[in-house]
Amino acid sequence: MARDEVGGVDERRDFDTLSASAVRGSHVQKLVAEIMAAWRRAERLAATLPEDSPEHDAAARACERLRDAYQELTHSGVADALTAAEARMLLADAASDVGPG
Repeated sequence: MARDEVGGVDERRDFDTLSASAVRGSHVQKLVAEIMAAWRRAERLAATLPEDSPEHDAAARACERLRDAYQELTHSGVADALTAAEARMLLADAASDVGPG
């Protein structure tokens, strides 16, 4: 806990620090959910395209890059890995951040 100027504990400053950290963490978790969703969309798209097409190659590269971004965030400890249900919940919340249509 942080100490105030007279040697006591400044709980408000600790709360503010923890609150700011939690907010940043929730934003990063939303980013992870968006990356996961895009990665899955790219996988589904690649599966529908002819394997020898430039579009398939582009979708496959996007899959690799999105997977790498997801793993970089989750394996580094910056964010937690998500289940599909958690990702859906965060994506719904992220959509509300953007606002209506």
